[in-house]
Amino acid sequence: MTVSGRVAQAEIRQTTARSTVQGAHDAAERGPAPLSADSWIRWRKRMASIQPPHNG
Repeated sequence: MTVSGRVAQAEIRQTTARSTVQGAHDAAERGPAPLSADSWIRWRKRMASIQPPHNG
């Protein structure tokens, strides 16, 4: 894992401390499939607040 990957995981853990940290990590590993639409939208917003989406 890259250094930036570890930093991103640390930020995810901090951001999701009040919810399920492991759930967010699992979602990052597996992708949106296991999540409901609402959970996926919330997760995407959380990720967008951590790292801006790439243009293009």
